[in-house]
Amino acid sequence: MKKKIGIIVIGIAVITIIVVCIILFTDFGQKVRSDVYEKYGMEKEIVNIEKQKDIKVTYHYGSSNVGFETKITDENIINKVINSISNRELNNETKAGIMLYITGKYEVDFGNNIVMKFDGYYDDGYVKISNKEKEFITQINPQVLKEIVEIIDTKLTENAKMFHTKKITVMDAKNKSIDITRKTAVEYILHECKDIGTKKADTKEIQNKLRYKINFNNGIEIIQYEETEQGSLMKDGVQYEAYGLEALDRIFELAFYDSDQKDKIFSTNKIIIESPSKTIQITDKDIIEKITTPIVYSDLQERDYISNRDITEEYKYAIKVKINEYELLVSDKNGTYTMGDRYIIYPDKTRKMYFLLNDIENYINELLYK
Repeated sequence: MKKKIGIIVIGIAVITIIVVCIILFTDFGQKVRSDVYEKYGMEKEIVNIEKQKDIKVTYHYGSSNVGFETKITDENIINKVINSISNRELNNETKAGIMLYITGKYEVDFGNNIVMKFDGYYDDGYVKISNKEKEFITQINPQVLKEIVEIIDTKLTENAKMFHTKKITVMDAKNKSIDITRKTAVEYILHECKDIGTKKADTKEIQNKLRYKINFNNGIEIIQYEETEQGSLMKDGVQYEAYGLEALDRIFELAFYDSDQKDKIFSTNKIIIESPSKTIQITDKDIIEKITTPIVYSDLQERDYISNRDITEEYKYAIKVKINEYELLVSDKNGTYTMGDRYIIYPDKTRKMYFLLNDIENYINELLYK
């Protein structure tokens, strides 16, 4: 009898250990812990919003407090936004960690001291809600946020039409000047210009050190300064304060990083795209330009562990984009082979990691498997 009881106790102990391990160390266990915490351990918040004829949305340019306001009057959208928040048990996820930090690029005012804020990366649906004197972070349907973003984007796109050009000349603090004429690069800059806002200039001059002087060759010139969120914009001889200029930093940094040399290296009239199952040849000038421009405006980094790593498997199963004597390795989504690091292989078989202006993996896969 004692022997049977001992076996039962050992069995229970083993089962308990297995269950604990599953809960602590598996994705399923993580989901169970999250569900239990969400249901029983997370503080709940209730927000009551009265029916509105319109809601005010404020958009902030870049990291500044300068922006513009617009009113949403579409009843269907208003109801969707309010119903996603009002009279619901909202999880208070304020203590969930630094990853939920929200600055409030978009700010939705419901009146009665109730405000919802969210940022440009809204796909996870996280928002910050100020309910009178209490502020907390919660999660709602991201589709609701997308509709707000689309309304704002329409106005941003309209405002950015003034920057339209085919050539952008940039000078840095060392008086080095470059011309950006590649169509894809110009389109990238014009898209980022949607986040540039202006207001009437103060009479006081900015004394900060020059970062970039940007001439759109259409009557518009921008001066960006170091260590300040404010720059200057000249349009047809009239000066304005400019905000959100940091949106252009990435491409200008890459443009001054050997882009002239890379422009010569990757100039071609033929690209070969090759996977283990298929090979195609690209000769269309526009398609070639869309592929090569992000490489011209890229960061190619030399690292010892990349040079010494065995990449036999990556070379065998990844997609190879062959440009002149260079090869970029790209994830093969049709063959379900995902790259970890990204490599560019030089003619002498040395290699570097690449960080492109725009991710071209999806585009390469579409071209290969369409």
